[in-house]
Amino acid sequence: MLDPVDKEMEKAFGSVPNASLESALEDLLAANSVATDEIENTVFLGKTYDAMGLHENAETYLRKVLTMSREPECAVEREYVKEAAKILESENYTKDS
Repeated sequence: MLDPVDKEMEKAFGSVPNASLESALEDLLAANSVATDEIENTVFLGKTYDAMGLHENAETYLRKVLTMSREPECAVEREYVKEAAKILESENYTKDS
């Protein structure tokens, strides 16, 4: 979650400051080291790497999301899977070969 200053910077500059992304990534990686099978954390790791332009790392986590939904009846998990799939369809991940 962005603090008020970061929210204003995002509005002004159109993106989140890289330091905020790096801080978020540190927290997400720490959480992932404790619980590697949490879909919420995994999707946010993928999205954070994507926002940082680290697409190879992002793809690893986003593809993992597609295979890890344990409760398909859970609307939140379905949304995470849809979100990961949508990001993977973007030009950063589409392969021509």
